[in-house]
Amino acid sequence: MQIHDIEQYSDEWWALRKGRFTASMAGKIITPTGRESTQYKAEIGRLIAEGLGLQEPEEFAGTEWMQRGSELEQEARAWFSFDRGLDVKPVGIITVGDHLAASPDGITGYMPQPIPCEFKVPKPSTHIRWLLAGGLPSEHAAQVHFQMAVMDAPFAYFMSYHPELEPLVEKVMRDEFTDKLQLYVEKAVDELKTAYTRFSGGVDGEV
Repeated sequence: MQIHDIEQYSDEWWALRKGRFTASMAGKIITPTGRESTQYKAEIGRLIAEGLGLQEPEEFAGTEWMQRGSELEQEARAWFSFDRGLDVKPVGIITVGDHLAASPDGITGYMPQPIPCEFKVPKPSTHIRWLLAGGLPSEHAAQVHFQMAVMDAPFAYFMSYHPELEPLVEKVMRDEFTDKLQLYVEKAVDELKTAYTRFSGGVDGEV
């Protein structure tokens, strides 16, 4: 595992995502109910093309609320750090081997065992819905558990933040869902490696 202290969405950040399964893709590897998903198979061609330098990574199509969330992320991190009494360090991207990466919004605990922290600043209606439901929102379960799996972390923190409403803070423990996801990720990486050799002269791709 290597932690890269760079700015997220910078050229360096995009370059390190090339050819790698990332936490944002975790929902295509496992379903919210813990079943294996095969949606990742449709991404293998793109990852190979990126790894070979034939295609640039596809940038996220941000919405107005996503832009707002990005602007308030630092405020959310500061609130969490103060409330929990934890030193949370921003992180660019964490790579594991040649085919895995994650970009949590922060880490705490540092080496040898950093703990991932994920901060969301959604639109008010979404934040309220998550508060009413309680716990880790199902739409972000795969992302958070992917971070734990690839970082070998025993737990992670998730927070949904709105400056005018109560926050949702959840300590997410590693569990059976994490272990299942780790197995599915290993399978997906093996498939990617096998496919990569067909287009790279018989050599597994290195980003």
